[in-house]
Amino acid sequence: MGLSLALRLHRLRNVAADSEVCIWKLMVEIAGFKLAASLSTMRLPPSTDLSIDSHFAQVDMRARDIDNGKEMFPMMLHKEVKTLGMPWEGQYGYVQAVKVDDTIYVSGQLSHDDRGNMIGAAPLDDSGNIRDHSNMEIQMRQSYANAKKVLGGFGVTLENVVEEVLYVTNMEKAFAAAGPVRKEAYGSQTPQVASTILVTPRLALPTQLIEIKLIAKMR
Repeated sequence: MGLSLALRLHRLRNVAADSEVCIWKLMVEIAGFKLAASLSTMRLPPSTDLSIDSHFAQVDMRARDIDNGKEMFPMMLHKEVKTLGMPWEGQYGYVQAVKVDDTIYVSGQLSHDDRGNMIGAAPLDDSGNIRDHSNMEIQMRQSYANAKKVLGGFGVTLENVVEEVLYVTNMEKAFAAAGPVRKEAYGSQTPQVASTILVTPRLALPTQLIEIKLIAKMR
């Protein structure tokens, strides 16, 4: 196992006050419990107790913490992600959803089919601006359908959604469609979800009328 803990701690005694000490691959065996850890650079104040007994006590305490399920060192954030294979995922550089612990963050969903074709595409005028917002209900319904598909990848449904934000290009058309479409999507006359709706003059795609982002919780 290399140098003993005692020898390494003796070396620490000779380090000048307020110096930096780097300990890599510190391996200790205490009462048959093998502890392997990598310690990053530490700054030791002049008052630091470098006695053998003190360090054995600290190591033993940390060993007990690990045995009880506590983490000795901060762990890297674990993310589970889902995509739909749309071309704009690579173009823009993002995923459709990220799960961290018991929370799922769903990127803005829009009205497209499995091949990336817009469903209910808004007609455009000669200048490329939206001429008619009457397909708002069609796009809203498909956006929720895509959100349901993304959440299904994590084994949950729209019932797990706790918050949503709707971005729309026309508030009058969107508000008229939102009640019936949302109640249908959530399967309830009173969806238990915090909801915000905002109007914007333009979304990512020229023929896009709506985008819906969500936050869901695992049960």
